[in-house]
Amino acid sequence: MPRPRIALTACSRLPDYEDAIRAADAEPVVVRADECRIEEVVASFAGVVLSGGGDVDPVLYHATPHATFDAAEPGRDAFELGLARLLRTADRPLLAICRGIQVLNVSRGGDLVQDIPSERPSPITHRLTTPADAMARSTRRTQ
Repeated sequence: MPRPRIALTACSRLPDYEDAIRAADAEPVVVRADECRIEEVVASFAGVVLSGGGDVDPVLYHATPHATFDAAEPGRDAFELGLARLLRTADRPLLAICRGIQVLNVSRGGDLVQDIPSERPSPITHRLTTPADAMARSTRRTQ
């Protein structure tokens, strides 16, 4: 039986996502806004992973960009928002990770907190610079 093909939106950490999809016994296929039509992605794959990356444009949820706004690649917002909306109406599987969760929220009419430290102050650090940072924090919590 062939492995299911999973569409994966392009991002800077593709190898991590691809390895995880392969570990789930599926075949990852990277899809990019400038290379694919949304309808073809929905029709051609067993599911879609919306990956992490830059910020969703605040204009899309009627907000003014915060000074820390870091735009995603050109065309990515429209492509992924369209995918999320079409996948919902087509009742197709979607896994949204990090930016992908934000895209999913905005696709359903939600808004976002753009900068947690300035908009929702707390002692929790919400930004990691490397996977090693996450590992170090996790290790400190379990000791």
